[in-house]
Amino acid sequence: MKTTAVLVVGWLLATPALAGAVPAVARQKNWLTLRSPNFTVLGDAGAGEIRRVAERLEGFRDALGALFPSAIEAASRATTVVVFRSDRSFEPFKPRYEGKPQSVGGYFTPGEAVHYIALTQDGGDEPFGIIYHEYVHAVVNAVMSSPPVWFNEGLAEYYRTLEVTSNGRQALIGKLQPDHVLRLQTEWLPLEAVLTAAHDSPLYNERNKASVFYAESWALMHYLLLGDNAAHAKQVARFAALLSARMTPDKACQQAFGLTLAELEKRVRAYLNPAAPLPMIRVTFSERIAKVGALPVTPVPDAEAHAALGELLIRLGRPDEARAQLEAALALDASCVPAHESMGRLLAAASQFAQARDHLAAAIAGPGATWLTHYTYGRVLVQARSGAGSADDDEVARAFARSLELRPDFADGYAQLAWVRSGSTTRLDEAAAAARKATELAPGKDDYALLLAQILANRQEFAAARPILVRLAGSAADAGVKGSARELLAYIDRVETPAEGLARATPPSGVTGGVDASGTGALPAGYVPVFRESKAGEQRKAGRLTRIDCTSAGLTFTVAVKDTVLAFAAARFEDVEFLTYREDLAGQVQCGARTPPDLVLVTYRPSQEGGEVAGSMVAVEFPPLGYTEK
Repeated sequence: MKTTAVLVVGWLLATPALAGAVPAVARQKNWLTLRSPNFTVLGDAGAGEIRRVAERLEGFRDALGALFPSAIEAASRATTVVVFRSDRSFEPFKPRYEGKPQSVGGYFTPGEAVHYIALTQDGGDEPFGIIYHEYVHAVVNAVMSSPPVWFNEGLAEYYRTLEVTSNGRQALIGKLQPDHVLRLQTEWLPLEAVLTAAHDSPLYNERNKASVFYAESWALMHYLLLGDNAAHAKQVARFAALLSARMTPDKACQQAFGLTLAELEKRVRAYLNPAAPLPMIRVTFSERIAKVGALPVTPVPDAEAHAALGELLIRLGRPDEARAQLEAALALDASCVPAHESMGRLLAAASQFAQARDHLAAAIAGPGATWLTHYTYGRVLVQARSGAGSADDDEVARAFARSLELRPDFADGYAQLAWVRSGSTTRLDEAAAAARKATELAPGKDDYALLLAQILANRQEFAAARPILVRLAGSAADAGVKGSARELLAYIDRVETPAEGLARATPPSGVTGGVDASGTGALPAGYVPVFRESKAGEQRKAGRLTRIDCTSAGLTFTVAVKDTVLAFAAARFEDVEFLTYREDLAGQVQCGARTPPDLVLVTYRPSQEGGEVAGSMVAVEFPPLGYTEK
């Protein structure tokens, strides 16, 4: 029997195409599709295979949903599945290694809005295991903040063998994985090493060790959920939470299970005794799940078949081949919404924003425009901010708002809307409401939580922002999120205890150019530095710099001055003098929102023409921490 494998493929949109000519596009005909509640299954396989794949995936999702209803809802994503009738038809759309197609039976490519799955009918049942594994990751990551690596992988391996039986009325969970058991009979890692492995750990990433790590994570999870008559199952989540809080494995083990780590390790190893079969559980549902038998299998327009293949190639990092497929789709149907949508993202990745917007505008105007079409349009508008054809905040916000009207349960749509509105001091209430909705729908997304905390800080709601930031600063898995949380906490600490009695004076010894040589970033109480002197025709105001927009027409500085928001223009950064009196603020000034906004003194030449721009920016000065304008 032919052996197949399956890969998890990340979204590699910006990866350059492989060298060489793009092969001619073969005309795709006779494709079929079945649209089930949670999956769109299409391909050149027969109707029976299309239906079988839909039933398998819906059955797995429904079984997880019955066990974890809130989790599966939080992890909800549209998923498109492309089923090829043979390995031969699948081969041009497989991932490549050193220019050659890999020997895989399928792959899973997660997306921020849509997951894509590709598999071949020739692969039989084998591709479904890794697809189930990755689907569990999507569920766990949506509802848990920074789960331990062993927990995430162990749970995914535990559920990858889930089997729906009895015509959709039962699910068998916890089936034996012989490969894991056999490996652990000859190899074993100290349990403490497994429990403390991080995402960057060689134990987790090196191929020769990863299989042992996966096997032992599976064995530990299997024991904790089913061993000793499931005596420990209710404490597994607490155990994971204690480890996430940086408690030592031995202490966490004793608090959660009343066992020492050594005793737990002894029990897990004994649990794998080949003389005693591992337990399994059978869950019975009140009614049949995965009811897709009555749903119709319908023809797919040839243009949409090419569009689906173009999207697969985008995600495989082969833009030239993707573009050929999308052009073939548009040649067959100039109004094909999926082709315009994918082409728009493809062009945006190449910084061709004007053309990208044309395709996305055509997509949202089409009869088949969906929530995803409008969401994609909004994302491309965001990408276009610093290039030609950039959009204003209201246009971007309208795109995300329309997407949410069509799909009100999509967390990232709310997060994107919150980010757009966070750049305006007059729209922070709207931004906060959208960010809260995003965190409610996806409580495990640390970047959503950070965005909410940033918005709360901008609204001076420090008491509400602080506990969010404390959690992220201590346990966020992403180093960038953790660092941003710590920086914002430090900022809140400074502004909540400002220096007192600042008045103009000559800097004391040890202070040069308005910067404290001690390295604290704040000048001693009792003085402020001598700021830049205004020249004839110039005016100066104190306010909060909320954002800098960069377009082909120039720069726009948005500054909140008391209850007024003012805009100042400049042709380029080189025309503006930037001065800092803070050691904690250095480097280059960049385009975009400034979160949190910085206190600044702006010097400008007033506009003689009136209108929305208050004047031309001359200088931006960042005063010392604790400074208050007199």
